[in-house]
Amino acid sequence: MKKPIFISCAVLLLWFLSKNNYLLFHTVIEMFAISVAMNIFYIGIFSQKICKNNLFAKISYVYLMVGLIDLVHTLAYKGLGVFKSWSANQPTQLWILGRVMETFGLVAAVFFPRLRKNPLAVTVFALGSLGLAAVSMGFFPACFIEGKGLTAFKIVTEYVMVAVLLLSSIFLYRTKNIEILQVKSAILAAFLLTAFAELSFTLYNDVYGFFNMLGHLIRFLSYYVVLDGMAMKSFIEPTKILTCRLEEERHRYAQLSQLDALTGLYNRRHLNEWLGKYAESSTHNIQVSIVMMDLDHFKEINDRFGHLHGDEVLKFFAEVLRQNTRASDFAVRYGGDEFLVVLSNTDSAGAHEFVERIKRIVEENNPFNHSVTFSYGIENLSEEYLRSLQRADELMYEMKRQKLSRQGI
Repeated sequence: MKKPIFISCAVLLLWFLSKNNYLLFHTVIEMFAISVAMNIFYIGIFSQKICKNNLFAKISYVYLMVGLIDLVHTLAYKGLGVFKSWSANQPTQLWILGRVMETFGLVAAVFFPRLRKNPLAVTVFALGSLGLAAVSMGFFPACFIEGKGLTAFKIVTEYVMVAVLLLSSIFLYRTKNIEILQVKSAILAAFLLTAFAELSFTLYNDVYGFFNMLGHLIRFLSYYVVLDGMAMKSFIEPTKILTCRLEEERHRYAQLSQLDALTGLYNRRHLNEWLGKYAESSTHNIQVSIVMMDLDHFKEINDRFGHLHGDEVLKFFAEVLRQNTRASDFAVRYGGDEFLVVLSNTDSAGAHEFVERIKRIVEENNPFNHSVTFSYGIENLSEEYLRSLQRADELMYEMKRQKLSRQGI
């Protein structure tokens, strides 16, 4: 199931749950949000060695503290009875505390790049702990009064946070900071969703009401987009990139294993694999000719000019073959000074024309102060390809013997 469909279904199910049992809905969605916050912390801390982004670590500390405050808020919610002496005011105070920590913690993490993660973590946990203490000891300003609804302090605080989030969104949209750019869209979405959630939380008079439910849903989505953005940049995209690179490397080494190191032509391994596939083919209605070639007097060239010079001769001849074979053909360094060319859709007459062209090009472009000639054998490739190779080899050596005989050797 694709993520947008999954999220939409989850939101609909949570909305349906809120209609039937609001207390259960609140507990479930808060636990979901707390779980997401803890996962943001986990990814931010343990992705440091992968993505090298200090911003992720700073964001992770913010959401760890926010998640802990949300946990206390959930346990304190009206109807659960965990904190029996508390009214609906304390959970609302904890909610405001969590949103203030989230809003200004994110702004500090994003817009103060010189602020290192450790000082930010200490500041976040110190302020969060002071806030929790203020709520539990009755020093925190009242946010909800039974029978009256939200206090001016809560509403003004949320309007201030909305303004900060919207202004931050504008600056975030324009930023060129490389660390922020990696998760820019996720943080921008989190800013906007959190702003909409806070607007919703300025409208309710009942902690079990519609706008309270809507604010919780939007707030959960704001957490989720941060988690999704950090997970994509920390693990999913690097894994995809690594997988692609490994596949590229595997493909490259597979190609190299089928190439001759000296000439760059295909080697015997490639030829054998190709012949195996050819033999397994159900039809052979395309005529294929093979040309076996052997450089004449190559041993004497090595003995007279040295093996490095001999290597240059082999590379020259291989380059002539490479430049003068079609895309459907291929040349192979068969071994030593022997070469083989596979000519697709070519009969014997066409193969002889190919050989004559190679002779002419070698003669016209020979850069050495000695001749470069070769003997060859041509054979049509049949299903019994080993027999065809043997026959081409025999014809090549017969030509070589005739040349030696004419030269009196």
